[in-house]
Amino acid sequence: MSKAKCNVINPDELVQDFGVDSVPLHLLFIVSLDQRGSFQLSRIHGSHRFLQRVWNYQISNKSNMSDNSSDIIIAQLSEVISKVSTDIEDFKFNTAISALMGMLNQIQKENSIAKKDWESFLKLLSPFAPHITDELWQQLGHNTSIHLEEWPKAKKGNRSSSTVRIAIQVNGKVRGALDANEQIIQEDIISMAKKIDTVSRHLQGKSIERVIYIPGKILNLVVK
Repeated sequence: MSKAKCNVINPDELVQDFGVDSVPLHLLFIVSLDQRGSFQLSRIHGSHRFLQRVWNYQISNKSNMSDNSSDIIIAQLSEVISKVSTDIEDFKFNTAISALMGMLNQIQKENSIAKKDWESFLKLLSPFAPHITDELWQQLGHNTSIHLEEWPKAKKGNRSSSTVRIAIQVNGKVRGALDANEQIIQEDIISMAKKIDTVSRHLQGKSIERVIYIPGKILNLVVK
């Protein structure tokens, strides 16, 4: 891209179409700063949709956020805090943003998060989308800027941040697998398992008669 080749893209036009945060977020997401890459206009829609999802989630759930997040959310958020913090220091902004996208996916799957944990998510996103996060921060009732807040810290102690792959069985047959914190409780792993397509189709029209869970290894749903 150069002026000599007359192929420069005017950022003002992109800002008008996609918003002031979508453009820099997209530029930081498409490639690592230590690698060569090219700007692909078609992919900016993904970054724009991500910010729209963040905005829409808070607007829809601000009044009914839970007091406490599930163990799944707490464990993943702790991992994301560590990763984003490290990636920012290493200038690996693309993988930091990718981790935040994965975090939002999990929040929407659970459809529940404590206000304090959602605020931590906004703080992690704020360096990449400073305007939308500051606006959402104000809407949560804060009078100061989110950019003056203390950076989130990963929780340590009684919760392990290690992730394990858990096999999901229905009537003794493996129907899927998922990655989760090794200390995830049975209720949360069942909830996650039901959202796997290859598992849910074997649960349709049936009732779960028994649950066999070997922590960190296997979940077997006995249905009839």
